[in-house]
Amino acid sequence: MPSMKQIIFLIIVMSVFQSSAALKLSQYQAKPKLILLFVVDQFRADFYSRLHKEFLPAGTDQKPGGFRYLISKGAYYPTAEYKVMEAMTCPGHSIISTGAYPAETGIIANEWYDRASKRQIKCIDDDQYGASPLRLTTSTFGDELKIISPSSKVISVSLKDRAAIMLGGHSANAALWLGDKGWETSTYYAPQIPKWAATVNEKWLRHKYSKMDI
Repeated sequence: MPSMKQIIFLIIVMSVFQSSAALKLSQYQAKPKLILLFVVDQFRADFYSRLHKEFLPAGTDQKPGGFRYLISKGAYYPTAEYKVMEAMTCPGHSIISTGAYPAETGIIANEWYDRASKRQIKCIDDDQYGASPLRLTTSTFGDELKIISPSSKVISVSLKDRAAIMLGGHSANAALWLGDKGWETSTYYAPQIPKWAATVNEKWLRHKYSKMDI
C-alpha cells in the first residue's frame, strides 16, 4: 500500500434499498442483513473520475454492476487519508477495521524488531497459533458487532494472511487467505478450513494452479 490515499468501500445492504432517495427513519432503524467492508489496495482516489467510463454500469438491485453500483448504492470516501509515515498492509488494514492509529492498535508495521524476544516478528505472529490477531490491542468493527449481536457471523477473506486477520479481528468466525496450496486459515479461528474451501483447494491442486495465476 504505497500511496497515502486509499479507497474504502463500506456498503450497508439494508432490507429495503432506494437508489438516490434519502433513507426513511424506519430504514435507519432496521437491522441490516449484510455489512460488507471491501478494501482495494493501491486503488488511487483519482481512478473514480479518470476510469469512470470503464466501470460496469450501475445495474439494478437484482443484477448489480461493478464500481458504479458501489458508488450509487454505497458510501465512499475518495479523499480519505492515513496520517501515518508509511501506509503498509498490516497497519493500514488495522486502521480501517478499528478506526484507530498504530499508537492505539499496536500494529506499527508489517514486521518489526521485538525487544522482549530479541527477534524480528511479523504483525500476525503468534507462538501458539502461528498466526492470529494477538498483537492487535484494540477491537475491530467485527468484534464490536459480535458483542452487540452474538449470533452475527463475521468472515474475512483476503489474498494476504495479515489482511484477513486484521480485518477479521479477534472474534471472527473465519479468516481465510490464499497460500501457495490454496485457501488457508489459522487454528486460532478453526482447526481446519471450511468444506467449500477444501473443495476449491482440491481443484486447485488437481489443475496445478499457483498463486501467481490469479
